[in-house]
Amino acid sequence: MKTKYTIFAKPGAKKEKIEKVNETAFKIWINAPAKNNQANEKLVKMLAEHFKIAPGQIKIISGFKNKIKTIVINN
Repeated sequence: MKTKYTIFAKPGAKKEKIEKVNETAFKIWINAPAKNNQANEKLVKMLAEHFKIAPGQIKIISGFKNKIKTIVINN
C-alpha cells in the first residue's frame, strides 16, 4: 500500500521537529541546509524515525528543490 503526503519543509531551522497539519500533511523543521540535497536526506531520515520504517520506504516524488514536497511511503 502506498500513502502520499504533502510536506512543508523548513530547512536551516535551529531546532528539528515534525508537526502534523492534517491526515496527509506535515510541517517539518530541519536543521540541515538546503544545499547538496542535505535537507532532503535529513527529511527522509526524520520521517523514517517518525513512522518507524526504513528510509528506503520513503520516496520524494515532487518538490526536490522546493519547500513544498510530495512524498510516498510504501508500506
